[in-house]
Amino acid sequence: MIGIEYCDNIREFPEIQANMGSLVRLSLNRERGGEFEEVPPRLLTRILQKSHLGCLQELDLRDIGLREGQIPSDIGELSNLEVLDLSRNDFSRLGFSLSQLARLKLLCLSCCKRLVELPELPSNIEVLKADWCDSLTTIGDFYKSCDGLYDVFLVYGSIKTGGVRLLKFMLQVSMAHSVFLNLC
Repeated sequence: MIGIEYCDNIREFPEIQANMGSLVRLSLNRERGGEFEEVPPRLLTRILQKSHLGCLQELDLRDIGLREGQIPSDIGELSNLEVLDLSRNDFSRLGFSLSQLARLKLLCLSCCKRLVELPELPSNIEVLKADWCDSLTTIGDFYKSCDGLYDVFLVYGSIKTGGVRLLKFMLQVSMAHSVFLNLC
């Protein structure tokens, strides 16, 4: 695991000479410190392109200031990724497909205030957290291909399109499985 957390004085990500091929968890969130002088999206792109991260299972990019078009599409190539936390960032759309992340179980987009629509999700997704996404008005039909989806967090009041369909779908699924749907 590499974590840049509780490091208030760090200004630049250190050069890592070792092979990061066995890295399982990478956390760069600003929530726990680490005010980088280098623009976080460039830093993230540099990390993703520099090392082979084939074993990476968790990627925490919470609150690093990602804006529209700044999320590296290389994330879509992390075939072993199970947890992706993009919460508290400032983008309206992801800009790449998550559907090729066949092992993704948890996607957190909480508090992405500009997020307007949910991305297409891989069929193995189990948990989706998209609460406090103030601009989220359309959720589409992403959930129809998500056989394992059992835990959804949404702020229902702002959803104008797709919310009722999602609610009906989750209620049908809950008859056969244990499902947790949190609509605020």
